[in-house]
Amino acid sequence: MTKQEIPYLISKLIGDRPVRWAEVTGNYDGNDRTIEVFETDVEDQRLLFKKLRSLREQSEENIGGPLVIIFHTKQESKRLYQDFIDAWHKNITF
Repeated sequence: MTKQEIPYLISKLIGDRPVRWAEVTGNYDGNDRTIEVFETDVEDQRLLFKKLRSLREQSEENIGGPLVIIFHTKQESKRLYQDFIDAWHKNITF
């Protein structure tokens, strides 16, 4: 598994939700290992964390440390990231 494959593998595991490596503006430990998951309301986040357990260990070996996950609600995904969401749904191929 390569770093570039990880967002797509995560997306497939959690129902084809849009996922990408974060475009971080600050500097913190893990900024190069931060994934954004879109269209995920609060009530879904715990279930998605459970689903991601099977992928975390292998992905963390490949990226050199713990995976940091940022969830965006459906409302905020639409409000702030609609262009990315539209592009994801048009271009997604597995």
